[in-house]
Amino acid sequence: MQPESDQAVFDWILRGRERTAAPSTPNWAGNLVSHLIPPVFDAYAKILHRVEAHYENIDNPLTLAEIAILKVPRCEPIKSFIENRRANSMGKRVRWSELAELLSVPFAPEICLEWYRRKLEDRVCWSLFLRGPGDGILHEEECSELASTLRPVTDGEECFFRFSDWSFINSDQPKLFKGALNEICGFLKDRQPRI
Repeated sequence: MQPESDQAVFDWILRGRERTAAPSTPNWAGNLVSHLIPPVFDAYAKILHRVEAHYENIDNPLTLAEIAILKVPRCEPIKSFIENRRANSMGKRVRWSELAELLSVPFAPEICLEWYRRKLEDRVCWSLFLRGPGDGILHEEECSELASTLRPVTDGEECFFRFSDWSFINSDQPKLFKGALNEICGFLKDRQPRI
């Protein structure tokens, strides 16, 4: 993967996208594909980031005193949902459609994380019991799945990859690259922040 200096290969996308209301405004309906890429193709696919059950706060619960001091919310129905998954050995992977049903959220093309978070008594509840999606992060398995989906339509040709500004916040690093599709997952893995 090599940085691409000719920004014209991305400008058509930047100029052709539809504007959207900001997520913090009351009339925000979520993200449409046309907010990310110009509406010039016959078909689009929206691939959602993975969401997984997070069991740390179930396996190591806080005491009643700690809950009172920290003012941790009850986090229902997410807490019971995750406890039930653990009790029934359902694995970590949680489907967006399951969460939509649980929280009475539409499972629609405009789907966005904010719809789900608004249904919880406190935003912290999501991070206590669920992992993902990560802003600007594509995990290795997600990357492999996406690459295998795109591989048949690339005919082995080089592709352009434009990474979100969020991934490179306060950085002068290049955001636009050119390379083969089979290079992308290793490239992303090498660029993941070390914690």
